[in-house]
Amino acid sequence: MQMRLLLRFISKNPEIYFLKILTLSIAVAALILVSVFSLNEFGYDRFHKNYDQIFRLIEKSETETFGRNKYSCQIPEHIYSQLNADRPGVFARIKVLNELRVLTSNSAYHNQQLHIADPEITDIFTFTILHGALEDFKENQLSMLISTNLAEQYFGETDVDGKEISLFTFDDTLKLTVSAVYEAFPSNSHQNFGSFIYLNPKSLKTLGFNLAASEVYSLKADGANIGAINSKDKTYSGQPISEIYFGPRMDGEDVLHGDIYSMIILVSITAFILFLALTSFINLTSLALPHRVKELAIKKLAGHTRLRLVMSFIGESLFISLISLVIGMGILWLCWENIEAIEVMNLPHLIAEQITILILVLIIFSLMLALSPLLMVGKFIRANTIRLLSSEAITFPRFKKVIIIAQLGISIFLIVSAIVINRQVTYSLVKEPGRNNYQVVYVNYPDNMTYEQLTALREGWKKSRPNIVNIMAVSQLPNQISSRDLGTGVYSISVDSEFNNFFDLEMIEGGWFGPNDGDSMLVVNESAFAKLAGTAPIRGVYKDISGKFNLPEKPIQIVREGHVKYNFLCIRILEVDILKTLAFLERYFESNGQKAEVRFMDKKFGSWLDYQIKLNAFTNLLTIIAGLLSCCAIYGLSISVVRDKLKQIAIRKICGADLIHIIYLLVKEFATNLFIAVLIFAPITYIILKELLRAFVYSTQVNWLDPMYPLAYCGVVIAVLCTWQALTLNRADLSGALKE
Repeated sequence: MQMRLLLRFISKNPEIYFLKILTLSIAVAALILVSVFSLNEFGYDRFHKNYDQIFRLIEKSETETFGRNKYSCQIPEHIYSQLNADRPGVFARIKVLNELRVLTSNSAYHNQQLHIADPEITDIFTFTILHGALEDFKENQLSMLISTNLAEQYFGETDVDGKEISLFTFDDTLKLTVSAVYEAFPSNSHQNFGSFIYLNPKSLKTLGFNLAASEVYSLKADGANIGAINSKDKTYSGQPISEIYFGPRMDGEDVLHGDIYSMIILVSITAFILFLALTSFINLTSLALPHRVKELAIKKLAGHTRLRLVMSFIGESLFISLISLVIGMGILWLCWENIEAIEVMNLPHLIAEQITILILVLIIFSLMLALSPLLMVGKFIRANTIRLLSSEAITFPRFKKVIIIAQLGISIFLIVSAIVINRQVTYSLVKEPGRNNYQVVYVNYPDNMTYEQLTALREGWKKSRPNIVNIMAVSQLPNQISSRDLGTGVYSISVDSEFNNFFDLEMIEGGWFGPNDGDSMLVVNESAFAKLAGTAPIRGVYKDISGKFNLPEKPIQIVREGHVKYNFLCIRILEVDILKTLAFLERYFESNGQKAEVRFMDKKFGSWLDYQIKLNAFTNLLTIIAGLLSCCAIYGLSISVVRDKLKQIAIRKICGADLIHIIYLLVKEFATNLFIAVLIFAPITYIILKELLRAFVYSTQVNWLDPMYPLAYCGVVIAVLCTWQALTLNRADLSGALKE
């Protein structure tokens, strides 16, 4: 019976219920998107049982060095030894091993990344062992732990404990036994820990790596205070593992990073979207209630209690929220391609991981919807039958005015915020003082560029392009050297004269090329010096830089040769305004009408920048959704204004008022509320945005033109909707309104 009454009432007021369901469906879709994404982002590394007691040691340089990151997670070996000897707790070193070749009984795999760690890592991280035993790993120095994902990749199955894996780089081969297989860590781990090799110096030497520095993790140690180890130029402290993802980027790390600032903005926009949907739902409910007074009066006469009437309204709201949930899921499915294009999340995977909490969030939101109209409903339920059947309507003029001002103000605030934040992300992402670091990008060496042109370009950009620090040409990138001399076993790289300054080589013996050195003169690293000493003219020996890229230490000789030997241009650029700098480089080095491909030497930074761009696109998508909801809210408010002024409009129409006069009457009502909304929300918006921009070291300014766009948008929407309502009223017979 109740359902039939509801459906009958819906059929008589299709506009109201269509708007209710539409706004709630859009809000539910946004809520699902942001909920699963934010739960995943804020849950990084919290899957470890004792995540609040796990720290990563960080080193902070106290000297002022422009362009360099003052934070590093690469802890010198003597610091680790001192910690392990003097401090309570469990410590373990972890080192990333890149460019490994892996050989199993099934196949060979190239350019693999694995991790090597002290066996104490099993006491720090949480492992769910599926096959084998952790004790075997602790006891066997030629063993490794492997995740289920890597086991599937290398062997095609997970039950692989006891099987052998061979690792090699460019010299000896290291044979290891799989001691245990653990369930792969969730995707929200700051590093992809697919395996752990038992760390011992002999294994590292076999693979060509050194143990001069490594990441250090600890359990139950005093992470906040390691003051006794501090020196005058460096300090050491512990960073909780749960803060690594949203923490500052550091030298020597291979870590995923997020942006808590952007996440807070996303969550805030979603909260405003839910507010718009909720207030619109309440407003539309208040519009429908005066037309149900007879129904309520009859129910009261039939003996319905107040509780029963309240429960019937709650049931109706839950019914509408259920329909909205189904439609919201349908909207996500229909828009799936657009969501995938942003590539900021794998929605099905995240929903599967967060399904329990997501269901709880949706239940809470549905209950909020169900309870939200009770404020107005209570006024009707408390009224006696005579009051309900009287000609005096029960309305909520003050409440509606507050809703109009709030919805218009929030709509303007969201659009202005989106404009300013988008401009800031385009300009600078630097949020910490002293963090205007540089990044190294590279492009293919232009075919027609001579060495003289390269020199002129370098000097010219130093004067005209302050965001481009330096430029240098090489035959191979320092982190991708593969050309090996079969006779000596030494890798060779051709460079121009700026290579030393560009990569800040630390000379151990001798020096860099002089102006009169011939092409046969060499600069080598320590490994190459051991092979070439006495057999080649060596100008200097430098400290190997392969460790900066987590690569094995290859014997490398540097040759200074002409531009015909160059394959890449390496360009050092500042992080401030980096998107514009990249766009400039793409255009400058374009060939045959095709923009040049500009790539980062630090791939993790490139991934982080892509993440920021996609996150900004996601923010813009939510802002567009908020704009659509604002339009729906204004439409609902226009219906409310029309119904409140229906008698006034009917009288004016009888007295000869034309269409323009009716439009003016409706627009004037909105214009007054819009003016009040601007007066209230303009200073709030300005203060909030100024505070948000203060988080950036290099910030843009709030432009006086920024609020013009949302004001124009709201003005156009109001004008169009009021015109539509006036046209509808102009064709309608309003004599019935005078009888009510």
